[in-house]
Amino acid sequence: VEVIYVRESNARCRRVIEDFISAFDDLWQRHRFIQNIVGIFGGQQIHVITDHTGVHIGTLNVQIPELLRVLPVTDIEYLKGTTWTPVKSGAQAGDAFSLGNADLLLSRILRTDHLVQVNATNTNTNFNELFSKNGLKVNLPFNVSNGTTPTGTGVGAFNATGTSLGHNATSFYLTMREEDKDGNKNASDRWNVTIGWDADNEVTVSDILGEEVTFEEIGSTNVFRSFMYSALASEFLWNQPDSGQKSLKVIYHGDEVAADVYITSADATLSGGDAGIMSVKDSEVASVSGKNLVVVGGSAINSVAAELLGGAYREGAFTSSTGVGAGEFLIQSFSRSGKTALLVAGYNAADTTKAADYLINNAASVDTTVGKKYKGTSATEATLVVA
Repeated sequence: VEVIYVRESNARCRRVIEDFISAFDDLWQRHRFIQNIVGIFGGQQIHVITDHTGVHIGTLNVQIPELLRVLPVTDIEYLKGTTWTPVKSGAQAGDAFSLGNADLLLSRILRTDHLVQVNATNTNTNFNELFSKNGLKVNLPFNVSNGTTPTGTGVGAFNATGTSLGHNATSFYLTMREEDKDGNKNASDRWNVTIGWDADNEVTVSDILGEEVTFEEIGSTNVFRSFMYSALASEFLWNQPDSGQKSLKVIYHGDEVAADVYITSADATLSGGDAGIMSVKDSEVASVSGKNLVVVGGSAINSVAAELLGGAYREGAFTSSTGVGAGEFLIQSFSRSGKTALLVAGYNAADTTKAADYLINNAASVDTTVGKKYKGTSATEATLVVA
C-alpha cells in the first residue's frame, strides 16, 4: 500500500510520516481487541515516497496482523407481546447487554451463517429454563454427551445419538413444573410431556408422564382430559386425532384453584328411577344414558357440556361459541341421544352459580323445549334469546 505525498520540505515530509504512523496506530489501538475479523493491510510494507526527485525517503516495515477491519454489527431486540423493543443498536462482538436481570454478552456475529452467539456472563443466567408470566417452569432441551445423568441439573438433557430414555432423538421429555400456592417457583408438582415422531416424521406428543388423574375422553371429540392433584390444579387437554399429529394444551392457572361445593341438608335425598333425580359426574354420564339431563358447568370443566357445545371452550372461546361474556350465563336446551339435555353454565364459576339459582327459583317459567336458550346476568333475571 503506497501513500503518495508531494514534498514541500523534508520537515514537512517527516510530519506527514509521523501523522501517518500516529493515525494507523490509533486505528490499531481502537480495534485490536475485536476477534474473527479479516485484516485488510495485514503484513504489508508501507512506503512513503515523493514525486519531486524520486528519492526514497523511508520505508516502514511494520508487521501489523490486523491494521484495518470491517466490523459486522447487529441490532438486538426482544419481543414483548407483538412489539419488538430495541435493546442495543449497532452491537458488535464483545458488547455486553442486559434483559431484565439476565446479563449477556454478544460473543460472535457470523454473517455467512446468519447467526449470532450470545453467552451468559453470570451463573444465574441460562438458556434452558423458561418461566411463564405466572410461574410455570419449562425445561428446554440442551445438548449433552453420552452418560450425562438426566436428573437434577440434567433435566432437559438431550443427546441425538444417545440411548437414555426421554433424552434422545427418538423421544424427549419436555419437563414442566408448577409453582406452589404461595408463588414459590419450581416448588410444586411436575410432569413430563414426551415428544416423539409420527409415521410422517412430524413432531407429536406421544405420552404424558406424571399426570395425577386418568385421562378421559371428552365426549367423542378425540380430546382427552386430565389434571394435577395440586393447589394450582393444572389441566391437560391431549388431542389424539385418528391420524396426524397429537398435541397437548396445558391450562396453567397460575394461582390456587377453588371449587364450589354444595352441601344439602341432612333430610335431602337423591333417588334413582325415571321419576327421580340422580346426580352423576360427567365421567359417569354413560350410567344415565336414555335419560333427560341437567348439565351444570361450563365446557372447560364439564365434558358433557363440551360435547353439547362442540368443544372445551373457556373465556374468549366460550364467548365466541355461546355469545355469553363475563358476568353472564346461559340456560339452553339440546337434543342428546333422543333426550333433552339442559345446559346450565356461566362464563365463570360465579356466573354458573347465578344460572343454577335462577333455574331453581324460576323452574316453572323456563321453557326447556329443545332449541330454547336464555341469557342472564343475575340470579333473578334472564331473557329468552330469539334466533
